Amino acid sequence: MNRALPAAACLAVLLTAGCARPVALIVAVGPEQPVDVDRDGFFDGIRVPIELDVTEDGTYVIQVALPGMDPKDVVVSLMDNVLTVKGERKADHDTTGKDYFVREVAYGAFQRSFALPEGIDAAQVEAKYANGMLEVRVPAPRAATLRTIEVKAA
Repeated sequence: MNRALPAAACLAVLLTAGCARPVALIVAVGPEQPVDVDRDGFFDGIRVPIELDVTEDGTYVIQVALPGMDPKDVVVSLMDNVLTVKGERKADHDTTGKDYFVREVAYGAFQRSFALPEGIDAAQVEAKYANGMLEVRVPAPRAATLRTIEVKAA
């Protein structure tokens, strides 16, 4: 069973200025929740849908829908408590002489970034790709512990 975020911990923002279409951005507010910051290239490249969940044991599970992509074209990195998923969906088929009635698959580069709380152990982060879904599991952050430092006389 997954924990739901309290209603007060979510903020929905509708961004319309400078956009071809309105974009809804929902971020979790609070030190214990990851925040989808999309700070690099929010309006550049293609949008890839995500699901962000927190399990009962505190593990963050981020799922990114990447159907038809080669996992070799996806990079997952963690630096300064920001988890970034980026890559490029390449159009590998010839469209010469074809007229499309409907074409909904977007091609191009994408990037999604998530600000994580302090205490994440980068060595424990796992990423798996199966059936068009990338799943990144980030174990719960370590609790901060108090360390007393001895004051020595000079």
